Amino acid sequence: MQVERINQFLRNHEIDPATVDVESLVDGSLHFDENFNKIKENLGIKTEQELMKEIRDWEEKMEKRRKKQFREEFEESLEEIKESGKDVKEYYTQLRAYVKATVKGGSDSLILFSRPGLGKSFQTLSVLKELGLKKGIDYEVISGYSTPLELYHKLYQNRKKIIVLDDVDGITSSRKALSLLQAVTWSVNGERIVNYETTSDKLEAPSQFQFEGSIIICLNRESSLPELEALRSRSIFHRLELTYQELVNGIFPEIAEKELDGNAEEVVNFIQENSNPASEIEIRDLVKSIQLFNYADGNGANWKELIEGIIDTDKELNLVWNLMNNGSTTKENVKRFREETGKSRATYFNKKKELENLVQV
Repeated sequence: MQVERINQFLRNHEIDPATVDVESLVDGSLHFDENFNKIKENLGIKTEQELMKEIRDWEEKMEKRRKKQFREEFEESLEEIKESGKDVKEYYTQLRAYVKATVKGGSDSLILFSRPGLGKSFQTLSVLKELGLKKGIDYEVISGYSTPLELYHKLYQNRKKIIVLDDVDGITSSRKALSLLQAVTWSVNGERIVNYETTSDKLEAPSQFQFEGSIIICLNRESSLPELEALRSRSIFHRLELTYQELVNGIFPEIAEKELDGNAEEVVNFIQENSNPASEIEIRDLVKSIQLFNYADGNGANWKELIEGIIDTDKELNLVWNLMNNGSTTKENVKRFREETGKSRATYFNKKKELENLVQV
């Protein structure tokens, strides 16, 4: 209601409401007069016309400052990554330390969380191999999730091993599965007892057993279920966060250098030039790009066209990224975003925040 009144006030004073970001100026907890007087007092102006001009000037000034700061931070971060010469492992120092601690008995369970494709599973298995552990003997990888009963069977079959649960996001929406994992991670009198109460003839294990191994869970999404929070409280929890520039300018070059003979820079440069933080880029995309480059090299195909086809970009994020860097005001950017997508002002700012998180954690 206040926004409508202010818009009418602007029209009465021959000011186009579309030129003023009214919603950002209104404190919903205050009365209209309080909002208006507070703005006047803070800006130290006396007439309504001066007030609105000052508001527009201030908004544009702040937006230019934010845009300049954002661009400087982005460019500085890119340069730091290029010059750091970091080994890939340095980006995963904490993750690798937690895996080692879990394997060596420092904890019964470890939960690793990140968005998909950042390498948490690869680094976990890399540590296990470096420690001389053998798949099928010392550890087992369980990929995908079907039912709580199937999970129970897997836990029983590998009850004395290190279990790596990979690509099992379905578990986070299953109370029964989470309860099983809670039992695996909770010791009563020094014993972790897991049980499965059922009358089904599909049970292929004892209804109760002692789990003596350790478990590492790799998740791509979280859940609001209290069972997951209880599981987190019983485990080491590590959130892996890598920015777009850390991936593309820090990790990609080193991986490509190891996999490509003399062409790593060309492939990585192409990915850098044809992607941005709105691209849903993953380490898997680099692996696919290397495979496509090798295929094209031996079959006379255009490797650039092949690689460009696998760079998946979120259209709305890409639009917001381009708007953020076009030199226009936020007001203009929001208007264009709403015109092109039909989405709300709030959606624009949510997407903008998502991009800022991808650029700098």
